[in-house]
Amino acid sequence: MFLLFTFMALPFTFAVLLFTLTLVLFAFEVFFLTSESLIFAFELFFLASKSLLLAFYELSFAFAEPDSAPSSIPVDELQCNETHTCSPRKIAPPA
Repeated sequence: MFLLFTFMALPFTFAVLLFTLTLVLFAFEVFFLTSESLIFAFELFFLASKSLLLAFYELSFAFAEPDSAPSSIPVDELQCNETHTCSPRKIAPPA
């Protein structure tokens, strides 16, 4: 379990580091205000923001609760029609 958590946290950690480094670079570029490097800093900032959002999105799946409740209807008791919508098969009560 620890190994799984470690591998799931690696992209998140990388994204946070990239985002932090980009913020530092962005502040440095704004301070010196050269137009070409400022465009480069904006590109890096948006790339880092995107990677951070993707890491949060992936991390949310790591901690999501799995569907642990099995279906109460066995598969062989489902009746499916031509549009592939399935419903429980109607079983006639014993006479």
